[in-house]
Amino acid sequence: MGHQKSKLSNEQQPIEKEFTALTFSQIQYICRHTNLIDNEVCRRHDQFLKISKDGRLMKEQFTSILQEIWPTGNVHNFSNYLFNLCDKGQKGFLEFTEFIILNCQLNNVKNVPIDDDNASYLSIAKAFGGEFHRDLRMPSRAMEADSVIYRVEEDPLNTDEYAYSATNAHFPLHTDCAHFLYPAQVMMLLCCQPSINDGDGKSILTNVDDVLKMLTEQQISDLATSQFPWWQGANQQVRAPILTKTAEGHWWIRFNQATLRREMGEDEFAKASALQSLIHVLNKIEVNPSHSISLASGDLLIVHNQRVLHGRTAFTSKSSRLLKRIRVRVPDL
Repeated sequence: MGHQKSKLSNEQQPIEKEFTALTFSQIQYICRHTNLIDNEVCRRHDQFLKISKDGRLMKEQFTSILQEIWPTGNVHNFSNYLFNLCDKGQKGFLEFTEFIILNCQLNNVKNVPIDDDNASYLSIAKAFGGEFHRDLRMPSRAMEADSVIYRVEEDPLNTDEYAYSATNAHFPLHTDCAHFLYPAQVMMLLCCQPSINDGDGKSILTNVDDVLKMLTEQQISDLATSQFPWWQGANQQVRAPILTKTAEGHWWIRFNQATLRREMGEDEFAKASALQSLIHVLNKIEVNPSHSISLASGDLLIVHNQRVLHGRTAFTSKSSRLLKRIRVRVPDL
């Protein structure tokens, strides 16, 4: 008599309910720590089980997910860092709760070391596989005692140099490097010292798609076809539209109100109706932003600089607020 095959040989192995079940308390916890509602949590849990099968997401699977998000970047170091950060018990896998909270907060990484000579910060930036983007026109100099210029960021590529902002006032929504022919795609801010007052210096974020919903088709067309002037230095200008549509159908934006006002002149600036409509929309968003973040020490904010506009609320003039910024060019991001 031949050997009888195991009944499980052609069937799926039993799945442990400990990791596949989603309890009411888990749903409540996730809703408290994200902006998701309960139905959306359940929907994403179903998607998670299609990826992880047994409710345990292994590091290789997690890396593959990040690689799909950034197909041209080397995400290995970034993936290792995030995975180890979220794998609380060093289990070797992520449970759904750990994964979904990370997924919802991916643009705000917590607990990045700030006292390791920028090693962790730079390794995360390098994981995007691009090149560092430096604005040599940015005024940088050694920190002066009792300076009236407020320290905003330390240059992580040269820790003896600091870049300054001439004001502690509110920064309107904008994108970095708008005046460059090829702006950086990734903008990263690491908080080393938060503002001394709660609510001061909040980072405000809005996605370009949310902005476009508040504009007419004609206004979008004007912003995408008109050639706006951007200062390039040495009395040179770059002329480029504010909105650009990629081959994949995604809208990208370059925008800095102060730069445009200076380069266009007050009369032309005021007469550009589509531009004024865009500014009006951004002002409305700033009054009641959907995304505002008070960065704590060790928080790392990662923004797609051509998909997301960022701004800042005012902060106290004597604040010790200190951020380190890195901008990375990743053209295929």
